Amino acid sequence: MDGIFSASRLCSRAVRRTWCLGASNLTNGIHHLSLRRPGVAYSEWRASTPHRTHLIPSKSAGVVRHMSTYGDYESRLELPDDLRTPVIEYARLLMPQLESLETVAIEGSSVRNRSKLNRVVHFLQNISKLLGEYDKAHEQIDELKDMMKEPDLKAMAESETEECKQAIHETVNQLATHLFPQEEVNDKVCTIEIRPGIGGTDAAMFAEELFEMYERLVRYKGGTFTVTSMGVSQEGGIKEVYGVISGKNIFGLLRHESGIHRVQREAKSDSSGRRHTSAAAIIILPQPDDVDLSIEPKDLQFDLCKASGAGGQHVQTTESVVRVTHIPTGISFRSESSRVQSINRQNAMALLKAKLYDIQQAKISKESKEARSTYSGRLDYSQKIRTFCYQVDQVQEHRFNFRSSGMMSIMTSASHTADFLDKVTAAAKLTAIRDALEKRSPPNYASEFQPKAGKGS
Repeated sequence: MDGIFSASRLCSRAVRRTWCLGASNLTNGIHHLSLRRPGVAYSEWRASTPHRTHLIPSKSAGVVRHMSTYGDYESRLELPDDLRTPVIEYARLLMPQLESLETVAIEGSSVRNRSKLNRVVHFLQNISKLLGEYDKAHEQIDELKDMMKEPDLKAMAESETEECKQAIHETVNQLATHLFPQEEVNDKVCTIEIRPGIGGTDAAMFAEELFEMYERLVRYKGGTFTVTSMGVSQEGGIKEVYGVISGKNIFGLLRHESGIHRVQREAKSDSSGRRHTSAAAIIILPQPDDVDLSIEPKDLQFDLCKASGAGGQHVQTTESVVRVTHIPTGISFRSESSRVQSINRQNAMALLKAKLYDIQQAKISKESKEARSTYSGRLDYSQKIRTFCYQVDQVQEHRFNFRSSGMMSIMTSASHTADFLDKVTAAAKLTAIRDALEKRSPPNYASEFQPKAGKGS
C-alpha cells in the first residue's frame, strides 16, 4: 500500500510540473492539483467560467490513470472472526447443486439460458476448489501435530503449521469475495447532486467543500466529473451542484455516499467563534441503461434559453442552455456546462433518467425490507450518515459505527478520501454479508436451469 500511494504522490508532482494546472497545496506531504488560480475561491472561479466542463486535460489524465492502475485493485476483504465459520457453512450448502448442474450442462440439450448456466457452474467450481484447499490445509495441520512430537522436526512443523493457518485465513477471505462478488453496477456512469441543508452560509460553504472533495477524488481515480449545472451563493459557497461522473469502479466507491453529511465547527461566516452544526445533502444515483427505463417522448418537454454571466461572445447570443421536464412528475433538470446544445440536452437527460430510475426502484422495493439498500433520492434530513468534527479532527460514520482520525486530510487529500471510502465500502460489504449469512438460504440455481419441456408435454 505504501508503494501505491508513493507512486500516486510522484505522479501528482509530475503532473503538476508538466502541465502547470494551478496551485499545489501541500497536505500531509501529498500534492493536490487545482484547476483555478492560487487564492481564487472556487465559487468566484466557477462564476467567471460558466461553460467550463470539469475535465482534467487528456494527457495529464492519462498519466494519472496509468499511475493509479496500481491502486485500482479490488478492495481486499478481511472477514472478522465471527463470520469465518458461517462463510464456510454457507459455501458447503451450495455444493449439492454443483453435481446436478454439471450434469445438466453436459446432457441438457434444451436447457434455458445456457450461457448463464456455464457461468454458474464455473462459479460453483471455484467455490468447490477453495473449499478443497481449506479442507486440505486442515488435514495438513492434523498431520503436522504428529511431527511436533519429534524434537528434531518440531521447529519445522510449527513453521509449516503457521503457514497452513495463514493459508486457511486467506482462503476464507477469498471464499467470501467469491460468494458475494462486486456488483457490475459499480462501473456505471452516475449522477451527483449536492445541496446545502440547515446552517445557512456555512452549509453552502460545506457543500462546496464536499463538491471539491468528490471532484478531486474522481480526477485522482482517473475518471471524469462533468458539472452540468451549478448555483453559486453570493454570501459564499454553492446553492446546488448537478453533475455526471464516469470512470472505472468510481460509482462503486461513491455508491454509499447518498445521505446527509453534517459538519461541526466554528462557522467561517460567524465572527463570534461559536460552534455550529451545518449539513449538506449528497445524492448519487447510477445512470440506468435504456433497457432499465422507458420514457415516452410525449412526456418530455424541452426548453431552450441563453446562458447568463461571464463567458464571452457566446453568452446571451445562442440558446445553448437546455432544461428538460418530465411532464407526469414535474421533475426537471437544467444543463449549461457546454456551448453545444446537443451535449447539454444529453447531460440533462442523464440527470432526469437517474432520478426517474431511482423513483421506479423505490416503488419496487417499498414493500421489501431491503429498501434501505436502494439509492434514495429523497432529501430526508433524518438520513444522517456522517459527521465531520473539526474540533477533534475526526470523521464519524454513523451507519457502520466507526470513526476515522485525520478529518482534514480526508477532505483535502484525494488518496486519504479514497482510503476512507474504501473503509466505508468494506463495512457496507460486511453488513451485506452478515445479512445474507443470517438468512442461511443460498440461491437455488438448479431450479433456474431445468430443460425446456417438449411440445407434447
